[in-house]
Amino acid sequence: MLIEKINAIFPLCHRIFFQPFSIFSWNVHIGHAVPGIVCFQYFDRHLSLLQQFADEDRDQILCFQRITRYFFLEELFETFFQHIQEIRSHLNNFNYQLTPSIILEIVKWRKETGRDCKIIFTAHDYQLVCPNHMLNNPNTHQNCEKCLGGHFVNCMKGKCIHGSTAKSAIGMMEAEFWKWKGTYKYIDTMICCSEFMKSKMDSNPLFATKTVAMHNFIDKVEWKETEKKDYVLYFGRFSEEKGIGTLIKVCKELPDVQFIFAGTGPLEETVNGIKNIKNVGFQKGEALEKLIREARFSIYPSEWYENCPFSVMESQMYGTPVLGANIGGIPELIQVGKNGELFESGNAEDLKKKIEKLWGDKKLCAEYSANCKDISFDTIDEYYEKIMKVYQ
Repeated sequence: MLIEKINAIFPLCHRIFFQPFSIFSWNVHIGHAVPGIVCFQYFDRHLSLLQQFADEDRDQILCFQRITRYFFLEELFETFFQHIQEIRSHLNNFNYQLTPSIILEIVKWRKETGRDCKIIFTAHDYQLVCPNHMLNNPNTHQNCEKCLGGHFVNCMKGKCIHGSTAKSAIGMMEAEFWKWKGTYKYIDTMICCSEFMKSKMDSNPLFATKTVAMHNFIDKVEWKETEKKDYVLYFGRFSEEKGIGTLIKVCKELPDVQFIFAGTGPLEETVNGIKNIKNVGFQKGEALEKLIREARFSIYPSEWYENCPFSVMESQMYGTPVLGANIGGIPELIQVGKNGELFESGNAEDLKKKIEKLWGDKKLCAEYSANCKDISFDTIDEYYEKIMKVYQ
């Protein structure tokens, strides 16, 4: 059945489907809007059409995209929502120019019908307060907060979008236009995936009354007593903002420590050829799980304002403590002295000292690893309870 296929793609769908109101979720990514969650039980007459799509195309994702194209019609608000008593629209991430248009269409529908539709937005990056969405200047590789408070002209001054004055000017004008139009005042609640992101979003007085911090959820995994092997793991993207340059510098200064790097990215060539770094390339699934479980500890050396990095959570879920950079939302995910350590982001000397400490103390690493068994990240069920309160 199609419902089962959709549930497989969206873990929370089957919980949200059978609520007394409907949630229409727009997942906005790379310029596409995907209605992610709709209460199908109100629309039995449409299920035969949905099943037809499913029967014609066995690929779940492609099938869902085809269904999306059917639903993404102007008549959706007129024909689909007239059967629902209460409606919630959830914008998952943000993308110019599409997302503001969705907001304005919802507002238009509310005015024309006299009905309510609460708008919830989950922020996974800093797009609403920084036109290049990272609070980081790609030219200097330095974190930058000059646009906070709505001073978007700094985006053009710093050439913050792909190092281009023209592209940055367009980004600045887009940000200024939507600010002038007052589009964001219609958002009822903004979910931030870290307290750190909330603090940056709150720099806009309009947002400060709307934000709520909710870390991402993570599935509980089976705890396995795993024999640790003698290596330190980095898994993720090989790029400047991830702190790879600083980590490689430290690796060279610690020839007796074995490192495994699992990933890919623009700085991959700088990783190769170093004696104590084994680059195993991009890994996923069971292969990645095995690498994480068997590592003494993992390193997350990011140098930009990470929000709620899944890698930090995943490492601890598999019983491997994390040495993380003290930046962005990373410190919120590590209990220092219990299941990991922090070092000053970008400080090679501090990183080196912390690696030496953990590498030279197997007992301490074992204690940290055992403590990972009691970590308290939100499960799907716990996240569900929180998000349902937002929807009320």
